[in-house]
Amino acid sequence: MGTTKYHGILPTDHVRGNKSAKITLIEYGDFDCGYCREAFPIVEAALERFKGDIQFVFRHFPLNDLHPHAQSAAQASEAASLQGRFWEMHSKLFQVNALNEESLVRLATSIGLDLHKFGEDFADSKVVDKIAGDHKSGETLGISGAPSFFINGEAFHGNWLRGELESSLQSKLYDSSLHA
Repeated sequence: MGTTKYHGILPTDHVRGNKSAKITLIEYGDFDCGYCREAFPIVEAALERFKGDIQFVFRHFPLNDLHPHAQSAAQASEAASLQGRFWEMHSKLFQVNALNEESLVRLATSIGLDLHKFGEDFADSKVVDKIAGDHKSGETLGISGAPSFFINGEAFHGNWLRGELESSLQSKLYDSSLHA
């Protein structure tokens, strides 16, 4: 396994929340992955619970061999990002079960994207390269599956389904308040 500690947020990252937060949660995810879909409401609840004390970073880790629509869903989110709507598309992608071309266009329409620009950006090499860069950074860290989480730069190895992710976040917040 590769390095399990990641240092820093990249300029190309999608970041949500307080940029000077005590906790940084990074997820490497795949929009076509059932486990990532299950993790979505858990992450959303944690973001709400720790609001003001957390920033969240999402990086693409499409498992194309397992999930046939992973790459196209990632491209849809990046095309939405170019219209300033990454987080809306991120949420929508995790809330649908069928990620085919028709559903991606329907989601783009539902969040008010310019469909012509969306189509052009979807196929742009910059979009594809961004996703590949995220994936490569995950591989460098030894990630082989999704979702994979890092909290304040350290790999999270617990069971996010059993509340361990939220407990780890709480622990990091407590630790940071002791050292403040």
